[in-house]
Amino acid sequence: LSAASGQEVKVTLLTSGSAKSNADYLLSSSTITIPATLFASQSVLLGSVTLDTVGDLLNEINETIVIDVDQVTNAMEKDGLQQQTVTILDDDPIPTVTLLAESATISESAGLTSLTARLSAVSGRVVTVNLKKTGPATASADYTLNGSIVIPEGSIETVVVLAAAHDTINEFDETVIVDVDTVQNANEVGEQKQTVTIINDDPKPSVTLSVGSATLDELTGTTSTPVTATLSAVSGLDVTANLKKSGTATDGSDYTLNAAIVVPAGSAFASVTLAVIDDLLNESNETVVIDIDTVTNGTEFLAQQKTVTITDDEAVPTVTLSVGSNSMSETNGSTPMTVALSAVAGRNVTVTLKFTG
Repeated sequence: LSAASGQEVKVTLLTSGSAKSNADYLLSSSTITIPATLFASQSVLLGSVTLDTVGDLLNEINETIVIDVDQVTNAMEKDGLQQQTVTILDDDPIPTVTLLAESATISESAGLTSLTARLSAVSGRVVTVNLKKTGPATASADYTLNGSIVIPEGSIETVVVLAAAHDTINEFDETVIVDVDTVQNANEVGEQKQTVTIINDDPKPSVTLSVGSATLDELTGTTSTPVTATLSAVSGLDVTANLKKSGTATDGSDYTLNAAIVVPAGSAFASVTLAVIDDLLNESNETVVIDIDTVTNGTEFLAQQKTVTITDDEAVPTVTLSVGSNSMSETNGSTPMTVALSAVAGRNVTVTLKFTG
């Protein structure tokens, strides 16, 4: 009091602030009583109550207790506003966070697994765990997962779901690597990382073989044709169809053709070119027989075989007959008979002789 009073003075207190009564602090009474002064030599100017903190195990921000004078009996509040603020300093350690995965593998078709961010102790404030997602699997295209995990005040953990996104593309099993990137109001303990593998459930595509033309010309006209490998479904992997070449035509002498057709990931087909090599030899029409030998990341649809005929365009050579001598002795006489071609032939030439005279 500013002066002793002959009447008992009562001051009723009002508390507010971020700290909570009973949970964070105890006030021994909400009223301070100052007894009346009965003798001038024994003036009573003070009265008090006790403010004690209540300890807890929660890491939390520093909290305040705001104490106001609510009502005064037999006195007046000085200046109309008497207020004191007391700060409670938190002494609990920041919790650590660990990351847990329910399952290390999930199916591409409706596969789910939970990811849990767990604290070492319940916290008095919201903890946010920001995630970093890497790996061959692509977010949204291959899976869905929140970018952060929020653990509410007073909770020990929060669970989120990693869900596979189903597609119809054959591909390798893909992994999602989830790391703790940053943490608010907690600390990462060591390196927190979980790897989840999405198991592919789509079949390998089958391969069929086709040619643009079944007949080729040696020099003029159609001298090349595409050889095409077509997939039954688009694949997420490169599909390689290895070819086997046979027939009467010779690779490298009569034609050129790659040994394999590679269908890139994401494509439905690919082609290579069968091209005829022209020569000057009269020969029989020749065939190129193309089979699928083996397939990588796919399967052959039944037995795929295509035959292309190369039509010869060289003229048939002419034959000239000559003898070494137009006369010979009756006794042991002989002379060579020679057949000469106008051009070298690519096949055997047989000349049948007829004798008269």
